[in-house]
Amino acid sequence: MQNITLNAELRTAVGGGRVKRLRKTGMVPAVLYGKGIEPIKVQVKMSDIRKLLITSGKNAFFSLLVDGKEHSSIIKEMQYETVSNNLIHIDLQQVSLTEKITSTVALRLLGRDEVEKGGQVLIHQMDVLDIQCLPQNIPSHIGVDVSKLEVGSNISVADLEIPENVDVLNDPGDVICSLTEARSVAEDEEVEGEGEAVESETEEAAEE
Repeated sequence: MQNITLNAELRTAVGGGRVKRLRKTGMVPAVLYGKGIEPIKVQVKMSDIRKLLITSGKNAFFSLLVDGKEHSSIIKEMQYETVSNNLIHIDLQQVSLTEKITSTVALRLLGRDEVEKGGQVLIHQMDVLDIQCLPQNIPSHIGVDVSKLEVGSNISVADLEIPENVDVLNDPGDVICSLTEARSVAEDEEVEGEGEAVESETEEAAEE
């Protein structure tokens, strides 16, 4: 388990105007929630959050240091401004090292370029996996090796290599990705387009 510390300060800035001025100083407002504690309003440096996300991802498990006290924490939710996509608020969750929690972890396809060299198309159907484990055991991602996938076959949840200390909540039969010929994809789209055209003509006839 990697030991990561994120420093935070108690926050007094509350309300739209004061919080907006806080962001201009390079700080991000946040709230720490947790079982058995009152919500704690804090602020963290934007540079520290960026470093955490780059090095450990949004599933990072870390020690939040607030006013000299450490809280074992994870990022529960991040809110972004709609137009600029700037990070504007973070919900943090204090967790127990002995209690399992549910989370989602990204599925990362490995070897995609290799299987698509010959004109095949990889259909990606699942981006994340629902899991349950101790907070310190949440993986940053789950790798999906597609390099040996053959046309007409697929990879399902049951085919994944999952760490022993992680429980998967998805159905084992859920398909993550499949490989098909490019022509098949084009034909499906053509048939779909023809179906929409026929439906449109039928509607026009009915209106007349």
